[in-house]
Amino acid sequence: MIHARIAAGPATPAADSTPNSHPDPICALTPSSSNCVNDIVRRRPRSASSNLPRPSFSVGAIYRRYNRIILERRLTADKFRYSAVVPHPLRFTDDDPYLNRLRGIALSFPDAAERVSHGRPIFFTQRTFALFGAMVKGDHQSDVWSQSVVIQPDPEERDVLLSDERFFSPAYYGPHGWIGLNFRAAEPDWDEVTELVDMSYRNTALKRQVRLLDNGAGPLRSEG
Repeated sequence: MIHARIAAGPATPAADSTPNSHPDPICALTPSSSNCVNDIVRRRPRSASSNLPRPSFSVGAIYRRYNRIILERRLTADKFRYSAVVPHPLRFTDDDPYLNRLRGIALSFPDAAERVSHGRPIFFTQRTFALFGAMVKGDHQSDVWSQSVVIQPDPEERDVLLSDERFFSPAYYGPHGWIGLNFRAAEPDWDEVTELVDMSYRNTALKRQVRLLDNGAGPLRSEG
C-alpha cells in the first residue's frame, strides 16, 4: 500500500467548484502574466449597459434631421419676410358707407377692436367675430361680396339663414360654419345686422365679455 501510494505520487487537490474562483489565488489577486489577465477579463461580468439594444438611428440620420430643421426655419423666415415686404392689397375703402355703419355697430361691443387682415377689416376681441367683405371660392378677384358682413351664426340658424338669397357661404370661412350677408342684395336692415353681429360675438367672446353684454354694455338698436 505504501509503495503504491509513493508510485502514484501526491494526490492532486480537487479544483474549487465555488463560482468565480481562480485555480491560483495569488495569480487572481496579482496577475503577472497575460494568461492570468485574460482569465480575469473572461470572468468579469458584463455591464448593464452592454445588454441595452443598439440605437435604431445613425449619425447620418441625425445630420439629415438637423438639416431639415434648419431648412424649415429658413423657409418660415423667408415667408414672414416676404409677407412683410409684399402685404395683401387693400380690398376696401375707408369711406365706404357700409363699412362705417358696420364699424359703428361692431366697435360698440365690449372689448371690441378693429384691424386689417388679408386686406380686409376684421372686428375681434380674443377672436374674430365679424369681417367686412368676403371672397368667392375659386375667384379671388371677384368683388361681388366685397360689401358684406361675415359672421359666425348659431349652428341651428345657419341653414335657415342660407335659404335667404341675401346670405352666402364665403370662401375659407364657410367650411367652418361662417356665413355672409351681402349688403348689395337688398337694402340692409341694420337692426338685423346688429342681431347677427351680436350672435357672432356671443359665439366667440369670453364668458366675462358676454356677461358685460347681458348687463347692458353693447350696441343700441338703430332707428332704421
